Amino acid sequence: MGKEFYIIAHTERGARLGEDIANRVDAILRVPQRFSGSGGKHGFRQPLSSEVRELFSIAKVLILIMDLETAVRILAPLLSSRASDPVVLVIDENGNFVINLLSGYNNEVNQLVQRLADNIGAQAVLTSLVEKQSVPLLEELSRQYRMQIESRELIPRFTNAFRNGEPMVVWDRWGLNIQWPEHVRVENGDDLQFGNNEKLLLIIGYQNPPVIIPVSMQVMALRPACLTVGIACSKGVTGLRVAGVIRRFFREQNWSIRSIKQLVSIDRYANQSTLGEAGRDFGVSVIILNANDFPKLVTASKICSEEVEQGMAAEMVALFCTQQGHLIGVKRRMDQVSIAVAFNHEDQNLTKT
Repeated sequence: MGKEFYIIAHTERGARLGEDIANRVDAILRVPQRFSGSGGKHGFRQPLSSEVRELFSIAKVLILIMDLETAVRILAPLLSSRASDPVVLVIDENGNFVINLLSGYNNEVNQLVQRLADNIGAQAVLTSLVEKQSVPLLEELSRQYRMQIESRELIPRFTNAFRNGEPMVVWDRWGLNIQWPEHVRVENGDDLQFGNNEKLLLIIGYQNPPVIIPVSMQVMALRPACLTVGIACSKGVTGLRVAGVIRRFFREQNWSIRSIKQLVSIDRYANQSTLGEAGRDFGVSVIILNANDFPKLVTASKICSEEVEQGMAAEMVALFCTQQGHLIGVKRRMDQVSIAVAFNHEDQNLTKT
């Protein structure tokens, strides 16, 4: 966990426990100078409260090995906000309990508490509101379903809304199999409408609602990387132009470019430099197939007869590179660039494991 993960102990017993934990989680252990000795411990000479204050300003995770009352009294003057305060865990010197004292907006804290408790044979004490109220953990959902969070800065806003029972709309064409709180309205149709008191919209999937979203509404999304974009373009076309065509096509279809998994083409219709530039623009991988090998690959994959016509390079390469997919966007030619989009069924299945 590295240099932003600190452990502070202030007694000899606590120092021994802290050293054991530091070795398990790769953390920096701070103890009074007289207990520092060897073994990677860093001694301090200043008062305990000063040491905690100093590390509180730089740590992402701070473990205090001491009684809970001492920890609370030291921390109280240091608290600022949930968005900026570090995660603080408290462990008693006997190693019986690991307590989640401050978790901020870090949805992984309870997992860390449980992991530490398991490592030292202690009992995990989970105190966060998220855990108590069965609030959906957006970062956990994104990890479980292998999606990226769009507009991460809104995580605190949406988390508070879940906790406080604020009206929220979830537009889910992807089909997450979870139980949302009662105050959340789940929709997946094209006739989506918003009530006057609904100010938060969570979008799930690669599609966007085909409606006008009020400017006053805050929008966050969970995006799967499941779309393969096949490209065929004229010689001399720049990667910037290719990227612009893709953005336009996706905007017209109400798809998110955040769901692009890869850009693919044949060396006869695009070069590595052109696609590489476009791939860097979107932050995705690029595949260039050899034109001489491609016909044999298509025949072997048995995809050329039903879903594509002969000579339709963009569709063929997009479909081939999805393996278990189908075309959702047939070829469009814009500004000397032909593109087609394929959806991979395996990507959707994987997100639900």
